[in-house]
Amino acid sequence: MVANRERRALERALAAADRERSENRDGVWLLEQLGRHAYRIAQQATDRRTAMAAVLTEVSENFAAARRVLNVLTDRYLFPMRRQWFGAE
Repeated sequence: MVANRERRALERALAAADRERSENRDGVWLLEQLGRHAYRIAQQATDRRTAMAAVLTEVSENFAAARRVLNVLTDRYLFPMRRQWFGAE
């Protein structure tokens, strides 16, 4: 199945050592782990003395709450303007 293949690819991207830990969770949990990991990588690549590093640290540690904010921003600004920004679908 495509969904299982995509899930395994995400797990590999996260380098999940304990596969059972993620198998009993829904897809949102796995995507939150991926988001948390991505923000952590961004924070590590940023000068730790900047305000942005603090923001990236906060988002990586509280990604579930940040995801809700990002969803609102996406619904309000990205989706309505996707044709303008990304071309015709």
